[in-house]
Amino acid sequence: MNRRALLLLLLLLAGVAAVYQRLGGDGREDRPEILSEVTRVIDGDTFDLAEGSRIRLQGISAPERDEPGGNEATRAMKAHISGNLVRCEDSGERSHGRVVARCFLGAEDIGGWLVSKGLARDCPRHSGGFYRARETAESRTLPLPPYCEKR
Repeated sequence: MNRRALLLLLLLLAGVAAVYQRLGGDGREDRPEILSEVTRVIDGDTFDLAEGSRIRLQGISAPERDEPGGNEATRAMKAHISGNLVRCEDSGERSHGRVVARCFLGAEDIGGWLVSKGLARDCPRHSGGFYRARETAESRTLPLPPYCEKR
């Protein structure tokens, strides 16, 4: 094989490798990241971003405002993330018009923070148990909605 053919083959392989990496190595396209300021906290696991998305935190369940612990979770989220720049990894799922995402304040996983503070629970059906180890005794007293139970 001459040098020119070898160079073309190497360039072709580099291009294929770049596409494969872009697809995550398993055929799935990378999910977009959203970097935006939190403009409004709806409740413990839902908030709005300045760029227009309403985010539902992936893999956790915080009580609704009318449930025990709901107001505390909402207040804690407001104090912790309102007005801050967050980075959200869009899962590609949608729930009631909301973007389902794992979000970070700096390096801190916001869902994990909420669970570790006893204000939310791991939602095993949607997290695969990702946040279970972060649950506290207080977290485990919160109701686990039926949609979080594994099928």
